[in-house]
Amino acid sequence: MTDMASAAEGKFRVGRTLSDSWRVFSANFVKVFSIAIVVTAVSVGLAMFMPRSAVPSSEVPKLALLILVGVLVILVCYALAQAAVADCYVLLGWNSYLPPKDAYPQAKLAAMRALKLDPALGEARASLAAVLWLYDWQWQEAQAEFERSIALNPAYPTSNHWYAEYLMTAGRHEEAIRRMKKSQELDPLSLIISVAIGWNQYMAGRYDDAMAQLRRTIELDPHYPVTYWILGLLLRKLERYEEAIAHAEKSVALSGGSPVMRAALAQTLALAGQRPQANSILDDLLKLSQQKYVAPYFLSGIYLGLGQQDRAIEDLEKAAQEPSHWLIYLRIDPGMDAVRSEPRCQALLRRIAWPRNP
Repeated sequence: MTDMASAAEGKFRVGRTLSDSWRVFSANFVKVFSIAIVVTAVSVGLAMFMPRSAVPSSEVPKLALLILVGVLVILVCYALAQAAVADCYVLLGWNSYLPPKDAYPQAKLAAMRALKLDPALGEARASLAAVLWLYDWQWQEAQAEFERSIALNPAYPTSNHWYAEYLMTAGRHEEAIRRMKKSQELDPLSLIISVAIGWNQYMAGRYDDAMAQLRRTIELDPHYPVTYWILGLLLRKLERYEEAIAHAEKSVALSGGSPVMRAALAQTLALAGQRPQANSILDDLLKLSQQKYVAPYFLSGIYLGLGQQDRAIEDLEKAAQEPSHWLIYLRIDPGMDAVRSEPRCQALLRRIAWPRNP
């Protein structure tokens, strides 16, 4: 997107954790909106600075108290607002609407501003943890912040959800699935969390469980594009290409043409032997990449489907130069099985300081 407004619009429309961004937005909207209410209240309180004759003396203490309370609420709400800004940047990067270098440093700045105002704000701790994990690749520090976030606000679904994703990329699949189910208990109507359970199961190789979970999510909302995207990846892995293509096409249509989902469709078409169609999508995405950010990790997948391993690894190396958070999925992504054992790919994996699992 060319500006934050269009990025935000896209953020709320498509992407795996794009619905997570809607959940973050809705969770913080009332808190942030309260700033406007408090500002109004404080403007009334400013009457105490008017000439004394304009305010009855009996009302001055009440107005002073109103100002003090208003200032305190503004400070708290401002921290929450900064945490919400941090989450928006995290999700713009995570869902590849902005290059990593344009998203995650801004997310970190906003999270640190929030924590300066309120060090005990669990939402900001989760935002910081996400950046430490996805961009800085500081695994131990990220885990500590996730755990602190959950300790400060155990009922916050996002910190549980993102921590589950962290555990998944660390290879701790059973812990990840348990944590994701905990986040679903906290937010049972969340579509992205429902999909993420299936995503975790897919990454763990539990394909039957993933299929059942994703089918349940479709029952919750048959128009949610992320479900069809992940289901298409799963069906591709099972070599059920006709079904995989149908679901991938549906995800593209419902998402309004998400580059991530178009890339997934192209990789599936290539593996199904429909190379002209795959190359057509690849050409479109390459042209698009001249105008806006397209994650090289997903272009790599298309080249892999076309049997061009060298080109696939070249794009993975471009992802490493960014650095792209998608590389931390490389170790577990079933869609990258065919290239993972290649020496150049192994060299890329060694660049990531993976955590020591307990």
